[in-house]
Amino acid sequence: MPELPEVETIVKGLKENILSKRIVSINRSDKKFRNPDLEHGLSSIQDAVVHDVKRRAKYILIYLQIEEKAAEQILVIHLGMS
Repeated sequence: MPELPEVETIVKGLKENILSKRIVSINRSDKKFRNPDLEHGLSSIQDAVVHDVKRRAKYILIYLQIEEKAAEQILVIHLGMS
């Protein structure tokens, strides 16, 4: 499991590379998700713009602005055992 400094390094790298970028497509592996409802949630963030990237404990939070809905969503990522 990644330690806190490693997660912080990834957050800093993401901030440098994905802020203000639009999600144009979503590719998903055939591996089983922990949450089977996740696939529906992923399709709802297509065309969203990355507004901010933060860290909360060992979770990476990607704040997304969805223009047509004028709403914000948060994509929560945990690196797990990778």
